[in-house]
Amino acid sequence: MPLKKVFSKRFLSTFIVTLVITVLLFLLISSSPFGQAGLQKLVADGEILDVKFGYSPEQAYSLLENLGDEGREFYLKKIIPIDFFFPVAYSFLLFLALYILTKGSSFLRVFRPLIFALPLLTCLFDYFENISVLILLLKYPSQLLILVKFANVMTICKFIALIGSVLLVVAIFLYRYLLLFSRSKSKKLP
Repeated sequence: MPLKKVFSKRFLSTFIVTLVITVLLFLLISSSPFGQAGLQKLVADGEILDVKFGYSPEQAYSLLENLGDEGREFYLKKIIPIDFFFPVAYSFLLFLALYILTKGSSFLRVFRPLIFALPLLTCLFDYFENISVLILLLKYPSQLLILVKFANVMTICKFIALIGSVLLVVAIFLYRYLLLFSRSKSKKLP
């Protein structure tokens, strides 16, 4: 399929706006005074549960305790609100990338529902994680061990689904590129 048909002006502008929003939200969460960088100014070891790949209830409550009252309030009022927009942005960006890459491919069309499910699952896992962390912060110092375990599982699932989504984008891109490259080579042969 010609790139002109795949990349309409409207679609391209949607993709670019989504990319910009995703990058801005990532920078807000990671590097801004309203994100993890701001938390680290308040607390020397200001980590958040969202970026840890696997943690026990003891590790989670140790992290929350080390944040102190001011750090937990910062996490609750600054980081969590931003992190409720971020999953939608990056999942939609992954969806758009997968949509572009699968469009016009009869082979990939069969797998589109499964392919599109991965960014959606990533978003859902991230929301379950965010809601769990929100409750943990609101209920602190009460120890909700089952909820911490659930949040941990959602965090791991989020990372696996996110890595899977990105690898899927790369794999489909390479498949389509190599297919296009091999077809153009075969047309040039005498």
